[in-house]
Amino acid sequence: MFIDDIVKEYSQYDWFEINRDNFPELAEKYQVMGIPSLLIFRNGEKMAHLHSANAKTPEEVKAFLQSLTV
Repeated sequence: MFIDDIVKEYSQYDWFEINRDNFPELAEKYQVMGIPSLLIFRNGEKMAHLHSANAKTPEEVKAFLQSLTV
C-alpha cells in the first residue's frame, strides 16, 4: 500500500494507524466505512476526513493533504 510512502513524505505530522475491525466503536463514531480512510485531527477535534472511495491513489491522498492547512 502506498500510504507508508505518504507517511514518510509527511513525517512532520503525527500518524496513527488503527484497525477498524479492532475498534468498531471508533469506526462507527468517525464514519470509517472502508480503508484506507484518513482522518485529520487538531487539538483532539476532527477537522477533515478522506473517505476510502477518494483515497485510491497516492495523488488523491496528496491532493487532500495539500488542501488542508494542517
